[in-house]
Amino acid sequence: MYYGQETYLTGGNDPDNREALWDYGYTGNNLITTLNKLRQLAISKDSTFATTVSKYLYHDDYQLFYQKGQLLVGLNGQSKSRNISPYEITIEGSPYTAGQALTEILSCQSVTAASGQVVVTMKDGAPVVFYPTSALKGSGICNL
Repeated sequence: MYYGQETYLTGGNDPDNREALWDYGYTGNNLITTLNKLRQLAISKDSTFATTVSKYLYHDDYQLFYQKGQLLVGLNGQSKSRNISPYEITIEGSPYTAGQALTEILSCQSVTAASGQVVVTMKDGAPVVFYPTSALKGSGICNL
């Protein structure tokens, strides 16, 4: 985690890579807060979540996807500066059932899983974090 990522700052050359967080309305509604809130929710729904070992589902030269409980995380090593167009990856072996609604919690976009599959759109070097939409209800995450 680098300074500024918690508020989605994109960085750049000096001095742009050291922008003041308060200029961006740093209020706690940020990446770290959202991920911690999701982690707490996952633990409250599954008492073994914190001790469960992650299962790796996919990797290539640029992406890594893993599952932990009902959580699916995709990390992307391609940067926005490479001008990569959004592209799709089909992740096999996920814990989701056919027709199950998922929410990507960093963008609040919804997707529907196929049996054991999730089609993920990767863009701008951004990570993705999916969780079942029904389990998010009442959490406040993505206004659910």
